[in-house]
Amino acid sequence: MESVWRKKETKRPGQNWKGDSDQNQVEWVVFVDNLSRRVSRGALREFFCHYEEVKRVFIPYDNRKPKYRDCTFAFVHFAEERGMIRAIELVNNSKIYARKVTVSKSRF
Repeated sequence: MESVWRKKETKRPGQNWKGDSDQNQVEWVVFVDNLSRRVSRGALREFFCHYEEVKRVFIPYDNRKPKYRDCTFAFVHFAEERGMIRAIELVNNSKIYARKVTVSKSRF
């Protein structure tokens, strides 16, 4: 007799839905520091899409470090290296939502 119950399939970090790992894919990610807490993922995506295709934007909203009491940071994932380089060169030390931000290549 075949079991009626099936284990719920979940996606683990670093895996696509087929179960294959995407760890071997190169990611072009920038770290954006000193952002206003009012900035949204959509606003950042719209701001950075002028430099190249943006694949993903991540803003941690539950950050309890004292350094980030008044500001936050984000990771912006680009489709190509060219977009990452252009964003670093053109956006670093510019203002987003009236805050001077720093943009650098992500180190994770």
